[in-house]
This record gives sequence, C-alpha cells and structure tokens, in this order.
Amino acid sequence: MNKSGRTPLFRAKNLEKILGIGEIYLKLEGANPFGHKFDRIGELLIKDAKTSKKNTVFIDGPRRYIDSIYAFARLDDIKVKIPVFKNQSWKTKTYPAEDLVHLKGTSPEDQQTATIDLCEKEGYYNGANGYYNTHLAITALEEIGEEICQKMGEISTVFVQLSYGYTVSSLYQSFFKSWAKGNMEKYPRILSCTIPKGNKILEDYTLENEITDIEEYDLKLNKYTKDLYIENTQLLEETLKAIVDTEGEILTVNETLLKEASALLRSAEQII
Repeated sequence: MNKSGRTPLFRAKNLEKILGIGEIYLKLEGANPFGHKFDRIGELLIKDAKTSKKNTVFIDGPRRYIDSIYAFARLDDIKVKIPVFKNQSWKTKTYPAEDLVHLKGTSPEDQQTATIDLCEKEGYYNGANGYYNTHLAITALEEIGEEICQKMGEISTVFVQLSYGYTVSSLYQSFFKSWAKGNMEKYPRILSCTIPKGNKILEDYTLENEITDIEEYDLKLNKYTKDLYIENTQLLEETLKAIVDTEGEILTVNETLLKEASALLRSAEQII
C-alpha cells in the first residue's frame, strides 16, 4: 500500500460563515508523510527508479519537491544527486556535500540539456521537476481529484495554486474521468491562482484573456513566489486546455492578499 495519499477533506464551516459561501472544503495535503502533495510524486518516482533498476536518482525543482523525493529515496536506500546551478547557494546550505553536483557554469536555457546528458552519462534516474516523467507526476496527482470525487460527488469550483501546471492538469483528468463515468453531471471550474508576472502559463493565458489591475501588484522574489516563476513547462497546452474546458480562470494573487488569506485560515479554522 502507498504511504502517501488518502489525505483528509476538511469542511471549513467557520470560513463558510465569514465568506457567505455554502460549502468550502480544504484538501489537507500537508497530511502526507513528509508534509506536501509532492510526496505523492516522490513515492511513485522512487518506485519507478527501482523498477528501472536505477540506484541513484537525480532530482531538481522546488525545495519541497526535492525533499519529498529525498525522503522516499532514503526509505529504499536509493542514492540522491542534486544539481547546484548559478544562484542556488541554498542547496549547499541544505543538503550534504556528497549529494551535490555543481553545474554553476550552466546557463538557464541549457539546464535541461545538461540534466539529460548527465543522467545518461552516469546512469542516473532523471527525476528533475518539469523535465522528465511528466506522466508519472500527473498520475500521482490525479489521485487528489479521485479522492475528492469519491467523498463529494458534485463539485462546483476548485481553487488550486498554479506553477508548472501538474496539479491543474491532473485534477482536470480525474474530473473528466469521473464525468465520463457518469459520476458527476458537469466537471467543476478550475480557478488557478498564481503570481501576476513571471509564469509562462499565465503569460500565454493573457494573450486572449484580460486580467485587470495586474500592473498594480508589487511583486518580489521571496519564499512565497520563488517556485512560481516558470519560464518553461511541458504542460503549457494541457494546462490551458484544462482551464478553458472547465470555463475556469487564472487568478493573480499578490503577497499582501496571500498573507491575509493565510491569517484568516489560521484564525478561523486553526489550520496552518
């Protein structure tokens, strides 16, 4: 049995009263073994690495993504290698030196090629986020939508954070399957929240869809936004299709609103 998944679906009754909305449910992905939805991906990637008879996994991406795969790799005695590109000193402060591969001379546009070449040369399993094994990531995250459908049935709207597009595409796939099987009359709108600038999916979305007040947002690179700056993603078309087909939208959220929402959730429902 998988260690990740089967996370709680919590009804936020206090938040419903405050916002005047009928029913609000929170999918608590922090209840995964190592505290993130990425645990679902990490567990599946390590399982695939073992099936492929690879004893070393090369991982890159947001810190929580790396941490999830790292944790599952340790459980199965799989070695880990993490690249250190330019301006990534946080990795040298976070992970053991023997697990790091220094590639600081690699330009941003060449990182994907360098990753693929190194994995082929050294025989590493390529688990770098956004580059490879996209189908495994989508398969793992589809279970989130399946778990929601099993417990709720009809759903009107889903809000999700948008970065590479994995979660959006995965939810769309699981909702579409549920609709096709006759388990719901109409799949829900997917409203994707992200930073107002610096995300490739958002940039393509705004070519045909207007987002008001976007120039007024004060955007800074910090712990809240650093993982949402996406220059390249293999899921661009799939994510945009998911949003359009569900009559959804991409919403931009600035840091001030994010902090206010976080504080409200903490005070109203005692959830971090």
